[in-house]
Amino acid sequence: MIEEIRGLPETKKLIHLGLLALLVWTAGTAFFLEASAILNSSKERVTDTGKILDAANTFYSYPSRTSAKGKEPLSLLTDAINELGLKDRVGLMNSGSSGLTVQMTELNGAEFVSFLKRLSERGLQVNTADIRAITSAQKGRLINASMLIGANSDGSF
Repeated sequence: MIEEIRGLPETKKLIHLGLLALLVWTAGTAFFLEASAILNSSKERVTDTGKILDAANTFYSYPSRTSAKGKEPLSLLTDAINELGLKDRVGLMNSGSSGLTVQMTELNGAEFVSFLKRLSERGLQVNTADIRAITSAQKGRLINASMLIGANSDGSF
């Protein structure tokens, strides 16, 4: 019975059709796997590009590294503090994406005003500040200030 079926011309056509379907199926699977690999590598490249752009945006969000005087803002801030002899009053100094952060303690009113004038002379200004008045039995009224310092409003340092 199997020999009779093999001898029929329709069987040969059916075998050829089956082999053709298997060939098409194999080629389709190969193309699908290749397209999947290309898609995955494209997603990795897009992810890598996104990371690079995020890093560039972070870098550009930091304050300018040079001023009109050719110095970094952090250096200008340090110079102002040293000129006024306030180095021992600095609790924290940091550079971040939103500007320079400085925390100063136990300043008297004249020192605080002089510090603000020095910042202005160097092209820096206080963007935000948390200023607290404290009273000391020995030194009288003093100021503790946490300040976020950046460029002047005209964009120059």
